[in-house]
Amino acid sequence: MKKLMNRLWQICAEKAAEGETGYRAPLLAAVPVTHPRVERLKTAHPELVDPAACLPGARSIVAVFLPFRRELVEANRRADYPTESWARGYVTTNSLLAEIAAAMTAALAEAGIAAETAKPTYDFDKERLIAAWSHKHMAWACGLGEFGRHQMLITPAGTAGRFISLVIDRTVNDGPGIWRPEPGDFGPSAPGLCRETAGCRACERACPTGALSDKPFDRHRCYGFLLEVDRAYDHLPLSDACGFCACAGPCAVIGD
Repeated sequence: MKKLMNRLWQICAEKAAEGETGYRAPLLAAVPVTHPRVERLKTAHPELVDPAACLPGARSIVAVFLPFRRELVEANRRADYPTESWARGYVTTNSLLAEIAAAMTAALAEAGIAAETAKPTYDFDKERLIAAWSHKHMAWACGLGEFGRHQMLITPAGTAGRFISLVIDRTVNDGPGIWRPEPGDFGPSAPGLCRETAGCRACERACPTGALSDKPFDRHRCYGFLLEVDRAYDHLPLSDACGFCACAGPCAVIGD
């Protein structure tokens, strides 16, 4: 599997380098669909699609994280209103992730491996605001990160970025782990990196609506503001993106 996983990572890295938004090195992870971590996900979120039901003979979930460049994150962090560059980056990254998923699917097909995926976003129940196929939760199952106070996944590269995931009919590793191009193997899952227990509330302070507070997350209040941002940038394709919580704290950008 080393050659195949390196090829998938190379696809991610090459596409990221071509992207106009600008990204840091992508992260790639995988987990067998029979792993207890996937079972935990299904138990905690029964509304999510069962990965094993997405594809006949499903064996693994593969997930990718594209971390935004630091400059984009810091510009949004300093702003009083979500920046146009952030909104544009959201739009272009969704398109790029769809390209990455298609290229990975083609590479897998060449190796005789079937894959299934979903579009990067807008695949959710408009009333409950819950996605049936959550790339973020698939990424959690793969070990790409742990959830923070802001409901975002904190990866070893931080929170500010976007995810895509696939289900494939081949087992590529024994448990959740992050692929390391060098030396060419799977490392461990990401540790919990949220600093909430140390008193960090940067994401709460940054939330412009109060949707994120010491009370349960108000996803409808959050989404109402995202639609306002989309109207503000109506010259762009659908750009319901804010990013203030993802950009606020020490977990926004980790590493280079």
